Amino acid sequence: MDMIRPIYTEVAQCQDCYKCLRNCSVKAIEIEEGHARVMSDLCVICGNCVKVCPVGAKKVRDDIKRARVLLQMKERVVV
Repeated sequence: MDMIRPIYTEVAQCQDCYKCLRNCSVKAIEIEEGHARVMSDLCVICGNCVKVCPVGAKKVRDDIKRARVLLQMKERVVV
């Protein structure tokens, strides 16, 4: 999982169909080493690429576990 990008590609699952590339309305997906990669600086996090990926290779980062750990700390936390 990519800890910087909210939407990322599981390279092992990507079958290079490029549906995400064709369906990205802001053109925030590029091909890198044969796989589609979300460019975080252009991505508006609409989730359309996640929705159209037939094999589930596009994923939304899940930070729930990290947020729970932060909330268990005694310090003030804003999530």
